[in-house]
Amino acid sequence: MRGIATISATSEKFAIPDQYESIATHTNKGVEFLERLGHFVRDRSNVEIEYASKLRNVDPASN
Repeated sequence: MRGIATISATSEKFAIPDQYESIATHTNKGVEFLERLGHFVRDRSNVEIEYASKLRNVDPASN
């Protein structure tokens, strides 16, 4: 439901503007942030795995 909703409180009516657009924008920003965070964590884990592999190869006796 979009538009202006009205509520009555003790026979007075107050107009409440619809917040659909601002909530949708906020939610989309959160989704975009989580996608970027997921990419960062995935890239970081790949770097860590590569580093650990190369570190193991420095000292073959540690295998």
